[in-house]
Amino acid sequence: MTSRIPRRALYILGKVSRIDIGRENGNEGAMWLGAVDIAEQTVMTQFPTVTGISFTGAKAHQSHEVGHHGNVISAKFWHGEKRVISGHIMMNGYIKFGKNKEAGSSHASSSHSSSRRVEAWKPHRSKVDIGNWTIYDPEKKKTRKVQAEKNSEWWFVEIGGVKTYF
Repeated sequence: MTSRIPRRALYILGKVSRIDIGRENGNEGAMWLGAVDIAEQTVMTQFPTVTGISFTGAKAHQSHEVGHHGNVISAKFWHGEKRVISGHIMMNGYIKFGKNKEAGSSHASSSHSSSRRVEAWKPHRSKVDIGNWTIYDPEKKKTRKVQAEKNSEWWFVEIGGVKTYF
């Protein structure tokens, strides 16, 4: 029997729901929902005061503000009625942050977004031992099991009970 670590969920604010994101993105809807989950967990780790999320639109789109951010879902993260941070969620779950309302600084991406956090190890397909479906995590100095979602192109490893897709 496996135990699961309970995750804190964010309140959905605004008119756009997770159901809308899944529906509006057609065959890629499930992957976008997975990306939103990953981005939420990243934000909640780096900004513990965040309690809510709102989406600018349900369909993945070319950013209107940042030309090289294509195929994104725009999200704002809130603490009560105060916006804490906003960003573009990529299909792989990374989030490129905009202006941080709490600290007054801009963040480049989820892997560089906090001065108290060093760049974290990210799995990559080229490093997977296909024979054993494992990958070495040099940060934790251990081998992790690589898995795939049923009917999905995405692979993942579990880190602290959270799926990290690649």
